[in-house]
Amino acid sequence: MQEELVAPYRSGMTGFPNFTLKGAMEEELETAVTSEVTLMPEFYTASQIRQFIDDKRNLTRWGVQHYQKAELDDACTLWNRCLTKINADFASATGDRLQRSGGADLLHELADLYSAVLSSIAHATSVQMETQLAGHPRQLLRAADAVASASQGRTRWLARFAHRSTWRPTAAQSAELCYREALCARLSNEPRYLPVARNKIAVADRLMPGAPVVRAEQAKIERAIRELATTAVS
Repeated sequence: MQEELVAPYRSGMTGFPNFTLKGAMEEELETAVTSEVTLMPEFYTASQIRQFIDDKRNLTRWGVQHYQKAELDDACTLWNRCLTKINADFASATGDRLQRSGGADLLHELADLYSAVLSSIAHATSVQMETQLAGHPRQLLRAADAVASASQGRTRWLARFAHRSTWRPTAAQSAELCYREALCARLSNEPRYLPVARNKIAVADRLMPGAPVVRAEQAKIERAIRELATTAVS
């Protein structure tokens, strides 16, 4: 009877390191089942790799659904969870197996996803900063810090796998991300973020020369820097 009860676990599950069985069971059977279910495969199948990616894409899709309903906090929470899961998986032994199994194609897809999600976070955050958070200095700074932290996480992730991946963002992708990061940096109203804003918008302008939205933001940043200098002198 006990063998029949645990048969579905033995036939359909593998690679679950935290799996445990609850309740009274013969010790020998419990040991056998636990060993089989917790065994981590050296390589993942193509379907397992696809499931890994789909799990992350589901989070991004749900985030978009919240964004479309103007539920910006919920959207950013889901997008940040996606990035956290990518980082967590690759910080463990699972990451080595994923690399061996998925190769450069997996790294390329995740790098593209990571960058797209970060850009979405920066965009949603800038909308929040211009509307919901306007006039709340501490919340504005926390929002800018969150975007900066996520951006640094992307930089570390890409650097870690630079020797294994040839993926590079397009000029349009990079310009859009830099513009959105610059906007968040300026909206923080934090002096230490103004040089960040200036550098980011300069990159965006170099990648998309003369783009009106970029030039307009560049002018706002320079005005904020001048105002800060005037305040410091007075």
